[in-house]
Amino acid sequence: MRKRTLMVVLFVAVLVMAFMFFSKVFFAEARNKPETSGSISEEDKSTYEADPLISGDEEEESSSESAPDDAPEVPEVIEPVISATGPGEQYYYNLSYEDKVYMAMVVYVEARGEPYEGQVAVAATILNRFVSNDSRFDRESIYSIITQSGQYASIKSITEEDLESTPSCMKAVEDACKGWDPTRIAFEDGAKFFFNPNGLSESAKKEREGIDTYPIGSHMFHNEFAC
Repeated sequence: MRKRTLMVVLFVAVLVMAFMFFSKVFFAEARNKPETSGSISEEDKSTYEADPLISGDEEEESSSESAPDDAPEVPEVIEPVISATGPGEQYYYNLSYEDKVYMAMVVYVEARGEPYEGQVAVAATILNRFVSNDSRFDRESIYSIITQSGQYASIKSITEEDLESTPSCMKAVEDACKGWDPTRIAFEDGAKFFFNPNGLSESAKKEREGIDTYPIGSHMFHNEFAC
């Protein structure tokens, strides 16, 4: 009986010792185990935010990149110009076809044998008179400028067939209307008069003595008179 009691006591003692041992090991591991509360450390957080594969967010495109411009290009506006060296691309003077024919007739009767630049210059004198504030000219119309007494040679006998035979006359008028005035090399506002020094009367020569002139072909272009 005593022997059996002793064995029971020993068995219980072994169980208690085993329980204490395993409890000690369990609590030691629990103390050493890192917290798993679901929070992310600062180091892990920076990695998490930097990696788009982890965060699930795509990097936004740089705001400096602009979307393709599908708007149609605005054509360049070409302004009419006036020049001493050549015609522009746009008309500086917008005249009717009838007015241009009258001007071409003047070019024909006054300068058909002149170099082309001289023909343009003659056409330009008509335009310079028309747009000036000079009271010496009848500026009611291009036709009145051309037919004013004592100014240009008469165009009464000139026909459209004459102009067709010398197409440079109409072309010179077109270039003058596009702003070409060769006399502006010498005169800021262009010349309004011209003459051929050959065959001038003595009184006409005196009227032109010492004035500023600009020669083109056989014509001398000018603005003023000596007396």
